[in-house]
Amino acid sequence: MKNCRERRGFTLAELLVVIAIIGVLAAIAIPVFSAATRRAEEAACLSNRTSLAHQLIYEQMGSDAVLTRNELQEIADESGIKCPSGEVYKITASGEGNLQITVNCRLHSQTIPQQVTDAYQDLLNKNPKETNDDLRKTFYEQNGNAWPILRVDGTDYYIQPYYNTGDTNRRPLIYATLAVPECELKGKWQWAARFIYEPDEQRWYQCMNWAGTGQDSWAVGGSTVEQILERVHGNNPNTGRPYFTPYTGSYEELPATPSEGN
Repeated sequence: MKNCRERRGFTLAELLVVIAIIGVLAAIAIPVFSAATRRAEEAACLSNRTSLAHQLIYEQMGSDAVLTRNELQEIADESGIKCPSGEVYKITASGEGNLQITVNCRLHSQTIPQQVTDAYQDLLNKNPKETNDDLRKTFYEQNGNAWPILRVDGTDYYIQPYYNTGDTNRRPLIYATLAVPECELKGKWQWAARFIYEPDEQRWYQCMNWAGTGQDSWAVGGSTVEQILERVHGNNPNTGRPYFTPYTGSYEELPATPSEGN
């Protein structure tokens, strides 16, 4: 008579080991698949934005009159081209004939302050011994001797980077000054911030006057980024009013337009 091998099930310990292994594999696989999906969506979004920008430039060049930003936005909306996530693209247009057209996605497009921050941070990382003045000069020249623009209620402001060698975390800050010669690279008012970009909240704060009724400016020069952000979120001890308030009105951010000869 043949002896049959005794069959037995998994012990509780073995089941727990299997479950633990599955959990580890899932923990590894899910982020990988999620990252791959995210990259694919970003690539598709970039392709869509590029295609739409080309279409809008073609429309602009073929138009008898210069198309306004609102008209370009209407064409973009009617095209049906969107981010794979469903986000609707926002259009900015500047330069001669409104031919500098940018297609922005809330999820996948960096704002100009974010672009300036990353570019300036890269300069800082590559040139750790350079001063803020030297880095600003390099950045300015790389942009064709021009600053990006923040446009608020028809008034232009230069979007500029700032860094203080006393900053322990070595991160730059973005602020905006009036777009006048005195606020250029070496202008006497180059540090007079009318707006400061709050990097964590990703929005602009406007400098307020002592009465809290209108815009003012504050010189960022000499302060660390930490000190500047403390002031952005602080109140005047004499009036109890905030030094800066979040700007909630409409505005445009425009890329630097190289000056003639650059």
